[in-house]
Amino acid sequence: MAAQKGQYVVYAFPGVNELVFARVTKERRNLIEIELRSENRITLTVDNDPDRIQVLPNSVTPIAEEALNCDEIEEILKKMEIALDVGATVTAAAAPGLFGGAAIMSGLATIGGTAVGGIIVVAGTPAALAGNALRAAMKQCENNADTRRAVNISMVAGGVAGGVAAVGSVAASGSVFGLSAAGITSGLAGLGGGSLAAGGMGMVGGLMACSAIVTVPVLGIGLLTWGLVGESNERQLQRRYNSFCQRWHDQGYQGP
Repeated sequence: MAAQKGQYVVYAFPGVNELVFARVTKERRNLIEIELRSENRITLTVDNDPDRIQVLPNSVTPIAEEALNCDEIEEILKKMEIALDVGATVTAAAAPGLFGGAAIMSGLATIGGTAVGGIIVVAGTPAALAGNALRAAMKQCENNADTRRAVNISMVAGGVAGGVAAVGSVAASGSVFGLSAAGITSGLAGLGGGSLAAGGMGMVGGLMACSAIVTVPVLGIGLLTWGLVGESNERQLQRRYNSFCQRWHDQGYQGP
């Protein structure tokens, strides 16, 4: 497995016969630049040679434990509690002179090209924030590029599935079935617990419900993939790491 930028590796340092931890900071064709983790941080340009460079499993990555305690995720997740005022955002995009349900339908069409497209865009906003939070977590504490790639793909799939489910829920939830203008208006109000006059949250509440419908599979499938794929990849990487270190120890190298 060739090392990639941002990954932590162990490098069999020729000449000094040491296995040293390092971080890949640049990739240039078959060369990589690595920063050694030592008192005097030395940057070396070396061949991206799997015989001398081994990607670390998460359990051995020096900063893994510290990264798990990072609070960057918390800051991003706070935004998901929707400081974003969905109603104001949508109606601000409406054609002038429209109010109530007509303004929301107009605003959705402006944002997404059609009212259905607008629902997907608005519902996808917190899902995108959730996805960014998960990517930030992986960047800090997941050293396996294959795992990160699998989780990103799964989150895209979750977003597509959630978008389809959200639109389907709108079509099925109102007193008027379907995705006509009347069907969308009725469906959003139904998802929002009924019209404002009836004590519900109306179409804005329906849009917030759509946001949850999209966000849940993005996070859920992403986290599930990280758990299952990450565990399998970690075991394989741990075996390769142990074999790599043992091979160099047998040749007289010191180090981890």
